[in-house]
Amino acid sequence: MALPVALDGGTEKEGWSVVIDGVMGGKSTGAMTTEDGVLQFTGNINLDGGGFSSIRRSFSEDLGPYAGIAIEFETQQGGTHPIAWELQLEDNSWFNYGLAFANPVSDGRKMKVFLPFSKFGTGRIMGNKWSSRTLDVSSARSVMIYMLFQEGDFKLRVHNIEARRAMEPSPVAALELSDSRARELVENAITTGAPLYDQGYEVHCAVIYESALETIRAGTGMSEKMRDLACAGLAWGEKPTQERAWAYRRAMNEILGKQARYTESIQGSWINGTCEAQDMNTASAQDMDTASPISIKEVPKLSTDGPVPNGADTFVAVLIILFMIFLKF
Repeated sequence: MALPVALDGGTEKEGWSVVIDGVMGGKSTGAMTTEDGVLQFTGNINLDGGGFSSIRRSFSEDLGPYAGIAIEFETQQGGTHPIAWELQLEDNSWFNYGLAFANPVSDGRKMKVFLPFSKFGTGRIMGNKWSSRTLDVSSARSVMIYMLFQEGDFKLRVHNIEARRAMEPSPVAALELSDSRARELVENAITTGAPLYDQGYEVHCAVIYESALETIRAGTGMSEKMRDLACAGLAWGEKPTQERAWAYRRAMNEILGKQARYTESIQGSWINGTCEAQDMNTASAQDMDTASPISIKEVPKLSTDGPVPNGADTFVAVLIILFMIFLKF
């Protein structure tokens, strides 16, 4: 069995560099420090002409024997809403492939998340998506952490980044939450997540919504109805991204007491589910290695296939790659 391999530069966190949107005329900032084996990435996102800040590091390790990336970081000490980050890998095609994760509203504890290679998004180059490109894990050569289009100051303290075969994620902190505090958390999550969805970053929106609902489900001091609505939404966790995000949004709207129109797939009585019923379904699934907390009839599967670039698109992609090679020389 392949042992975990570090991609973060070890205790000294060597080899990292900062890349901000100034290369494209943006005004965001980014800075990086290392202390006691912790990599701290801070800065400010300015949406005037840009909207991203990142750090990156090249590596030579072969990721072929592994199933994904495990990242350990410090959660927020308090906070008003979850924050979406994206870990990206670049392979020999010059394309980047990423997967978003959330830094939750919490108590500052360390948290580990596992990002499976199988869920990394389709290729991007200079911000453009190419659905015909998928990550070649064996040729991955750079790791990046991005803050994207979330205006204001940011901070992330990273302890470890490793390639692993598997890992159990950390549990969510059980915070003391009143009903009003839960509603405030949901409002702030929507305010942050919805614009990301509208800009094409549906996964970032989904992880923000999911993290807010997980905090409510794990919390104490609320009415049972609040927790049940969070559980009902979280039961959609394995559905396609857009469907999942809208199911989370319906659960959040119900928490806020708001009504809205939804597509047929998001309608249905699933919203009346309970945490107790979900726990029972989970236990049954573990016993039978099959089961779902949601009826297939209520949640029809949606196509996740995207458009395939035509010949002209492919020609443009080749020109972009040649231009990037020219810049490196």
